[in-house]
Amino acid sequence: MSTQPRVSDLTPEELERLALEHVESMFIELHATSEGVRERCQPVRLIKRHPLIAAGLAATTAATIVILVRQLRRQSAGSFEA
Repeated sequence: MSTQPRVSDLTPEELERLALEHVESMFIELHATSEGVRERCQPVRLIKRHPLIAAGLAATTAATIVILVRQLRRQSAGSFEA
């Protein structure tokens, strides 16, 4: 069986130390994972790997901005007529 003591047998100080060790190890693992994701998902790399998708996203963004600007102009023009 396990040679580690049961959690209920630990003192509050030991419990706190154990919790801190677990939290630290979780953050170390999270940091390592996020670095890997950051390396794979750099915008320049994604654009080089998927140029058609990048062009489509750029076109969609531009069209959305144009629609929003037209809508705002219509709203502002309408507010001056009243």
